[in-house]
Amino acid sequence: MAFFQGLDYFKFKDGIEPMMIIQLVGWTAEGCANQVMTKNKMNPSLEKSIPDFEEIINLYRTYIQLFRNNFYKEEYL
Repeated sequence: MAFFQGLDYFKFKDGIEPMMIIQLVGWTAEGCANQVMTKNKMNPSLEKSIPDFEEIINLYRTYIQLFRNNFYKEEYL
């Protein structure tokens, strides 16, 4: 997981398992992409072959902020 090299585990609240959060972040990325792509498939007026990457990224950022607020120590928010 080279993407997570240099991650400062000290920022996490006590009792939080960083590897579980890393796994959760990966699942969230997949879930956001799947949710937007599924929504696009349900709408016949949208171009099915072009996913709305901006919508995916915005949704993902919302979840990442939620994770920060809940898993980081207060001084790192």
